[in-house]
Amino acid sequence: MVYSMSGFIKDTMKLQNLLMILMEICLILEFILLFSRIMRSAGKWKIVGSSVGLFASYLFMVGLLSDHQRRQDTHS
Repeated sequence: MVYSMSGFIKDTMKLQNLLMILMEICLILEFILLFSRIMRSAGKWKIVGSSVGLFASYLFMVGLLSDHQRRQDTHS
């Protein structure tokens, strides 16, 4: 099977978008798991500190995703 370069790039972009979505889902599940573990074993300050760190990590990932989508839109 022979692909043209533009077809290959489009398929690769679709795969990359799917992987980004899966990474976000995993990040949210990890946040829920970690937050529930912290809630069971730590005091309030540790909970707040961890929550702020995880929220900052989530915002960083959202920023990367929006930058990625913006770059895709400019190349289309």
